[in-house]
Amino acid sequence: MAADLERLLASSAYRPVVVRTYGFDELCAAHTHVDTGRKVGSVVARAPQAKRAAT
Repeated sequence: MAADLERLLASSAYRPVVVRTYGFDELCAAHTHVDTGRKVGSVVARAPQAKRAAT
């Protein structure tokens, strides 16, 4: 099954549907949205950007 999904992703035949994007600080709201049971598609939580060290 994983190989089938990998093939679909590589061929661009599968395109996930992202219905909502939340910031990392909004994880509670993201869970609340998912827990309603009415979500259709994917919910994405953005991870915070790593800070680069000064050189």
